[in-house]
Amino acid sequence: MVEKNLPVFRLVDESSREVLGLAGDISGFFVAGEGGPGIVTLVGANQIEPSRRKWDDVELEVLNFQRRMIGAYYVGRVAPDGPTVSCDVDELRLRFNATCEYPEAEEIWRHWASGRELEMGEWRRWPSNQYDAWLHVVQNAWFSSGKAAARYGASGSVLLDGSKMVNAAAFYCELGEAVNGAGGYFGSNLDALADCLSAGPVDAPLNIYWEHVDATRAALGDRFVESVLSTMREYGVVIRTESG
Repeated sequence: MVEKNLPVFRLVDESSREVLGLAGDISGFFVAGEGGPGIVTLVGANQIEPSRRKWDDVELEVLNFQRRMIGAYYVGRVAPDGPTVSCDVDELRLRFNATCEYPEAEEIWRHWASGRELEMGEWRRWPSNQYDAWLHVVQNAWFSSGKAAARYGASGSVLLDGSKMVNAAAFYCELGEAVNGAGGYFGSNLDALADCLSAGPVDAPLNIYWEHVDATRAALGDRFVESVLSTMREYGVVIRTESG
C-alpha cells in the first residue's frame, strides 16, 4: 500500500507539460458512472498557483513510489470549486471536466504504484467483478508507458487457460499476460485485439494453445469465442483448442 503522504497524483498542462499541482491522495475521481464532470478533492495538495481560476487541457497523472508516471487521464478543464485557492492546503476541491468510471481502479493503481513487481496471474486474486477495472489499469498503464498496441513477447507460442475466463475482462487479462507478460496488454475488445494483431515489432507468427475452451464457452458463450477465433485467424494466428 502507498503511504498516504506520498504524492501519487499530479496535475499537468498537456501542452506545456508544466506541473500544476501534486497531491498525496485523491477522492471523487474514481467513481461509478459515465466518467463525466465531477468534484474531485486533492488531499495534501501543493504547488497549486493561487492566482489561477481555471486550467485548460489538464492531464491527471498517476505516480508510483519513485514519482514516476505510470498512468494518465485527460481531464480537460479544471477549476477550483470555491472562491479561493491556497498554495498548500490539506484538501483542495476542484471541478474536473472528466472522471474515471471504474471506482476500483483507485485501489488497483495504489497496488501498482507500490513498487512491488507484478506477478503472472495476479489479477485473479481480485474479485471477478473488478476484472474490468484491472483491465482498465492495464490498458492505461500500457499506453502511458509509451508501448503500442502490439506483441512484445519474444515467444511465438502462448498458452491460454480457458477455465480462468469467467468474463470478457478475464479473457483479455489472460491473453494480455500470455502474450506480453505480467501486466501486459493485448486488447480489451475485438477491435483492440485486431489492432494488436495487425501491428508490432514482433514478426514471427503467433501460435495459441487454448485449453479448457469449453469452460470459456460456458462462461462467455459460443458467439464470443467464435468471434475471437475468427478475428485471430483473420490475422494469421494459429490456434489449437482443447476441451475438458
